[in-house]
Amino acid sequence: RNCRQIWNYSSDSGAAERDCGPEPYLCGAGNSDTSGFDPSGRACVLCGKARGYLGRDCKTIRHDLPEAGTVEWDSESKPYLCGTEVTGSVEKGVRIRGLIHVGSLFCEILLTKFFYRSKLFVNHKVSKRGGSGMGLYLNPGNEAFRQAVTDDIYVDKTDMISLMNRKLNKSRVKYVCVSRPRRFGKSMAADMLTAYYSKDCNSRELFAGRKVEEDELFEVHLNQHDVIRLDIQRFLFDESHLDIFIDKIQEAVIRELEQEYGGWFQVDQYGLPGVLGQIYTHTKKGFILIIDEWDCVFRFAKERGDVQKAYLDFLRGLFKGAVYVELAYMTGILPIKKYGEHSAINIFDEYSMIEPKNLGKYFGFTQEEVKKQCGMYGINYAEVEKWYDGYQLGDINVYNPKSVVDVLTWKKFKSYWTGTETYEALK
Repeated sequence: RNCRQIWNYSSDSGAAERDCGPEPYLCGAGNSDTSGFDPSGRACVLCGKARGYLGRDCKTIRHDLPEAGTVEWDSESKPYLCGTEVTGSVEKGVRIRGLIHVGSLFCEILLTKFFYRSKLFVNHKVSKRGGSGMGLYLNPGNEAFRQAVTDDIYVDKTDMISLMNRKLNKSRVKYVCVSRPRRFGKSMAADMLTAYYSKDCNSRELFAGRKVEEDELFEVHLNQHDVIRLDIQRFLFDESHLDIFIDKIQEAVIRELEQEYGGWFQVDQYGLPGVLGQIYTHTKKGFILIIDEWDCVFRFAKERGDVQKAYLDFLRGLFKGAVYVELAYMTGILPIKKYGEHSAINIFDEYSMIEPKNLGKYFGFTQEEVKKQCGMYGINYAEVEKWYDGYQLGDINVYNPKSVVDVLTWKKFKSYWTGTETYEALK
């Protein structure tokens, strides 16, 4: 079951061997064999049928796929290969005869020698990950940030990444919670961090010429980390979800981890924290967790103390003493202390509108940034200042990004920010 140990050392074409567990595998082709091969070299080593396909167990070995080199998925969403004519070297992302290599280890595939390590191969037409390696929650890529930087109005805040780089893997400072009102760029910052750190995408062009490119650590961490990106609101858009959303979060993330690291863990009663711990134990690879709208649960479940406690317990299990956490970055609306002293959240350093610390200039648009945009769009800065200069964070004047972008777009002065929520919510 440990896929590292599956290797055909035999020089005889068509020979079959086993790994340290009970699962069969196939080499490339050749002769008949008493263990179940037919002359085509593609028989199941257990039942002897022609065109056997490597599966996680004998129940999932397939015999009904006609094409050589095809990759399919068994009933547990785990990839397996037919044992057929593939020769030469396969580099990451290169497709040869229906096979696409999405891993980074042991790229060599030979006709009579096949090294199968966990989930290295998927078919780009039938795999759930589409062959790109990007998921909805695990390494979701850079598309959200790409849309932001290509918008007509974009203000460069990428130097905030430099501050996060210096928090990575430092137990005292790697837990960051940013609390600020709606429409102050929380999700934009989360998208930026995801695009920068996330593996399985190339974000170099998006950061070319940006402030962070000057950082000495820019190249070190660019697209080099596993990122788990969650927006809790996506799991809570109906009151009926309150009793299931924690399970659904874990199921969704584990499903994608299965495709990337399925050979390294088994799901148990400890759920997602247990899975991440097992992956780290085997690979020594950590994760960056970016959680947007972490506190929306408390707004949805105002009268459900049981749900609130279950959620905080889940966060405690996810973060408390977790060596697999390289960086945890959470955004919310209300300050952490609003929710008490639960150990799930008191490990976080909080950056709020009242105490922004060294993140104040990333909470909105600064005076200099607004002046520059007004000059570009022909808007009277003095009038913008009169309408929207409402926040003093230490010695920094901060403008609400929503208001500034809207007045630059529509050339009309009005109260834009208050129109983003109901009066009851704002109150």
